[in-house]
Amino acid sequence: MFDYEGCGYSDGDYASFRVSTSARDLSAMVEWAVGETACNGQAIIFGQSLGSALAALSMTSGSTQAVALVLWNLSGRFGERYPAIFGLDPSAQTSQCVNGKGQYLGPGFFSDARPLDVLGALAECERPLFLLSCVGDDIGDPGIAAAAAATSVHPASQHIRIEASHTFMCQRDLEGAAIGRSFDWLDEKVKL
Repeated sequence: MFDYEGCGYSDGDYASFRVSTSARDLSAMVEWAVGETACNGQAIIFGQSLGSALAALSMTSGSTQAVALVLWNLSGRFGERYPAIFGLDPSAQTSQCVNGKGQYLGPGFFSDARPLDVLGALAECERPLFLLSCVGDDIGDPGIAAAAAATSVHPASQHIRIEASHTFMCQRDLEGAAIGRSFDWLDEKVKL
């Protein structure tokens, strides 16, 4: 389990969160885990929402030890989607509260994230991809995952849709089913 700087239990302030830095941090963490912990030398990166975009981008940051990606609610197109979903102004010069999240996004977020191409990173990724899209609310965009699956170069890649909310809020049965589908895919498609 890994929390990005300013997220979850990690130190830092979410207002200073940057997508490019976080993708590099994830890549470095995977390399460290594979080299320094008692594992078989391989890692699977599992990302949810923004974490799924960071997982995709980490593959262009040198995370060569990852053997597969499991991406739930793939995020991307930050400059278009985030203002519409969260009511943010991409040109703001001060931190903004992210509606429904209670966190503040700093003024440098959009200038950092806008040029990053999540779909391009996945199109170049030679690892199997499991993409799961929740379609039970307006937060996720299953079109992003469908586009990633369509351009994937790996034949084991798969995209599924489930009728859950983006965060599985009060939907433990659907979250359990999603976890089960993810692990079934890993068992079938990824030989560790």
